[in-house]
Amino acid sequence: DILITLLMHYGGVRMSEPFHLYVQDVVPDPIHPDHALVRIYHPSQGAAPPDWLGANGKPTICNRLAYLNGKYGLRPRNEYALSDQLFAGWKGNALDSKSHFMYINWFPRWAGKLFWQLWVLYMAHRAQLACDHPFAFVTQNGKPYAIDSFERQHRRAVERIGLVAAKAIGTSPHGH
Repeated sequence: DILITLLMHYGGVRMSEPFHLYVQDVVPDPIHPDHALVRIYHPSQGAAPPDWLGANGKPTICNRLAYLNGKYGLRPRNEYALSDQLFAGWKGNALDSKSHFMYINWFPRWAGKLFWQLWVLYMAHRAQLACDHPFAFVTQNGKPYAIDSFERQHRRAVERIGLVAAKAIGTSPHGH
């Protein structure tokens, strides 16, 4: 929840966009290795990670639609019904024209460092779970994390600090 909130608040992404993130989409920034370099790819057109090997033992070069279907038997999260726990929306973002992704630009810069520190801890925890999908954010049993679960946790956090959770007053996930 903290990582998703950091992406929204200091990375400027919409609430649904972190739910499309794969584990491989976050790496150390080559210029500042103690900061996170985050790419959020288009759910279907984005370039797939190179961990799906073909019959020849070489990585299968494909988009995320083919990758999810071929390796995991899944569809991109924006193709599920709105009522499905796997659903995550996607809007027409400005993306890199070849690999179909957008970089997260941290503001202020220290947020990229904090994100990286927390990401490393989170990845150590996630590695202990049985995950049969590439999505970064998961439940305690390794299933893809649902947006409605995040919204509930966000509301509880806002209420714990003594505020009312409401979109109209900027205390919903849409307020970041």
